[in-house]
Amino acid sequence: MSLPPFPDGWYAVGLSDELPRNAMITRTFCGDEVVIFRKSDGDLAAVDAYCPHLGAHMGKGGHIKEDTLVCPFHAFRFDGDGKCVATGYGTKPPPKALLKTWPVLDLNGLVMLYHDGEGALPAWEPPKMGWEDWTPLQAHRLEAESHPQETTENSVDLGHLSVVHGYEAVDILEPLEVDGPYLTAKYTMTRVNPWLKALPAIVTSFRVHVWGLGYSMVEIYTQNFDFNFRLFILPMPIDGERVAIRIAVSVRKDCAPANISPALALLPRSFFLRFLRKATLDGVANDVRQDFDIWQHKKYVQPPLLVKGDGPIGPYRRYCRQFYPEFRTGSRGAATVS
Repeated sequence: MSLPPFPDGWYAVGLSDELPRNAMITRTFCGDEVVIFRKSDGDLAAVDAYCPHLGAHMGKGGHIKEDTLVCPFHAFRFDGDGKCVATGYGTKPPPKALLKTWPVLDLNGLVMLYHDGEGALPAWEPPKMGWEDWTPLQAHRLEAESHPQETTENSVDLGHLSVVHGYEAVDILEPLEVDGPYLTAKYTMTRVNPWLKALPAIVTSFRVHVWGLGYSMVEIYTQNFDFNFRLFILPMPIDGERVAIRIAVSVRKDCAPANISPALALLPRSFFLRFLRKATLDGVANDVRQDFDIWQHKKYVQPPLLVKGDGPIGPYRRYCRQFYPEFRTGSRGAATVS
């Protein structure tokens, strides 16, 4: 059995600060070329990259003018709704010159696009979070031959945490719960410090928040060092074979450097927070890389032969079915449970 390549849901295509006003980025997203641009008022728009006039890729040489996307070939201009509002000659735009558009969000420091296999508008969004007490996100992008359901499954696959990543004393603090597109669970585990092995082992609790297969946010608390950080794991389908995986980290600003090492207390606080954020991001990126060979060479087994100690993989897979039109039954958004 193979999974349909593009599950419905929200996917991060970049960080908000990658897209200033009157600028654009291009992404290959769920098999389509998409141009995302920010208008002068800060609002975002996402449209098909190819001009319907004569097919030029507007992300390759195009630009933003007066809140419209300008084609580099004949200067046809398109607004955020995909409508052609001007030609390069001052003539009347052809009424059928329309670009496909995507729902787009600027949320929690991320630029996110919505994919739906049936073309429906989103019925849900990940929640907005407060950022006053947190550092801005720092991110790293990786790419793998895999699928967003496979990569997100690692958030509930407790068995691999010790085998692949070397965690110890893995335990469930709060069982998996599902509410529509939202899934959550809480775990605890212990690990030798991946940066400074002379320091005590890190005792950590993880609260996992999953909104669809493209947005996982993990609240992490290190008990013996008393600091909190937010970890985002953001797989995005590229073309049905590859996923871009953005890993992003934010650290709570009230962290005390001396809790980690007295030497760190000598650093300026802003420098310490940047150091801690980068060290955390590097550690998580290393963990994700440890999964790559497995992701890229495994096949999807359904039904899996699950045993005690695997974690809630079965309930997770039932949760996932709601994001595929092929697997849904009844009213939209209701997942089959067989």
